[in-house]
Order: sequence, then structure tokens, then C-alpha cells
Amino acid sequence: MRKAILALALTAFVAVGASATEDATTPGIPSALDGSFPILGEIALDEALLGGSADYCVGVGFDGDNFWVSSGDQGTGTCMFSIIDEFGNLVDQVPQGAGASGWGHRDLCWDGTYMYGSFSTMVNAFAGDYQYFNFFIGYHNPNRAQAWDGSYFYTANFSDPLTRMEFTAWGAPATCTPLASFDGVYGAAYEGGEDILYLTSANYTGDLYTCTTDGFPLNVYTCMPEYDIQGGCTMACISLGDVLCVLQQFGPDMLTFYDIGAGPSPVDASSWGTIKAMFR
Repeated sequence: MRKAILALALTAFVAVGASATEDATTPGIPSALDGSFPILGEIALDEALLGGSADYCVGVGFDGDNFWVSSGDQGTGTCMFSIIDEFGNLVDQVPQGAGASGWGHRDLCWDGTYMYGSFSTMVNAFAGDYQYFNFFIGYHNPNRAQAWDGSYFYTANFSDPLTRMEFTAWGAPATCTPLASFDGVYGAAYEGGEDILYLTSANYTGDLYTCTTDGFPLNVYTCMPEYDIQGGCTMACISLGDVLCVLQQFGPDMLTFYDIGAGPSPVDASSWGTIKAMFR
């Protein structure tokens, strides 16, 4: 491994996990700065935690209590959701449903009622009991990245454009508006404090992008030197605070909790109002 399993400072809890599934570790001293943002904690997604689903993890979403990690069918013959708490404990593990195959549902997002993901042109919704509920038709195939800002969904697919999707009705096509292109996008997460999107990349450069909800690029950060290829991502409010959780494609795969508030500011506060006015 390029870095030891981290974790939390002083009174904070350690985010523990497994290797390519999810695994547990012991408390440690967090590093001062990793890439563009400090790493507050990690969960290793290894076989000790996830069994045969380890090594095939791709997406992550947070439902307010637990993380949902999606993994492909290569290890078990079934695409799985692994439900993990912030301390690295496996809460449940269930088949993805909705006919998922191959790598299954990629990045995931939660709208307060359903968890959404896609492995085709459909964006599938899963209820809080992890069961498939319904779908709408998105812009890409698959609608790889997934984020929700309270009004709109956002998706992208590698170098296909970041696209805003307005939910219309179950089973129907969403109203889709392509916004901008970013290289290698795999995951998306909406950060409400700044009203911006974080985009992870699978282009082997470790790039982590930020942009407005209109697609205007703000900054490019990095997950290097630890990680160079990312899966999905999500924002989460946990005992560590408000963190950006990124699924790192590694050996084992990792859930990494970044303190984005401690890193460089995505945009100077004095100019933010002007920028929003220009691109609304």
C-alpha cells in the first residue's frame, strides 16, 4: 500500500474499514496534509469486511446514517450494496436488484428518500430498506456520476459532459441540460455550503474538480500522492464533521474522508456573488 490506514485525531473516532471490501483498523495519528486536503480518516474495503465484493467497489452514497458502497459482480456473481457505518462496521450486504450486472450501479446519491444509481440509461431508485423502487431515464449510458442538490440531479460519464437532470416522472426521460466537460469524471457530490459540485476522476492523474451547479469550472485539486484513480464520491455529515468521502480505486479500495474546509478555498468569497451572477 502507498499509505497506511489513517485515522482520527484525539477525541474524534477512527474511520475504520477493510480492504477491497470493508475492513477494520486501529486508531492512529492523521497526517498533516494529504494532496490538496487533509485526510481525516479512512475505511479499507477489503475481504475481511466485504468478502468477495472486495476489489470491485465503484460507487458510494450516504443516506444520513450509513454509507452505501456499490460493487460489481466479478467476485460474487451478484452486484452488491454493502452498507457500512462511519466507523467501518458492516451493517448489511444486499444484492443491488434492478437487473444490475457487470460493474453494476456506479456512483450513488441520496435525495432524502431514495438512493439513486445507474448501470444503463436508467437512473434507478432504491428505498431506505435497500430495495429497488423505480427509475427515470437519464442522459448517459451509464449515468455514471450522481449528485443531487435539492432540486436537480447531476451526472457525467467519463468525458461525456456534466449534465443537469430534472426529474419529471417515474419511467420517463428526465429533462437534461449538458453543462460542461471535465476529463475522466466518475463521481459527483453536491456541497451545499458553497453551492458547488465536487467531481472525482478516473484518469490516473488524481484530479478532483470543483464547479458551479451551472458547470462553470472553479478549481482542480489532487488526491496525489496517495491516490491517482477514483470511483464515486459523496458528502457526509459524520462525527468527523462535514466531509467529502471519495471511493479510491486502490489495493484495497478505500473510503477516504477529506476535510475540504481545511484545504485551499475553491473560490475567493468576495468574488463568488459576481461569478454566480455571470453564470445563472
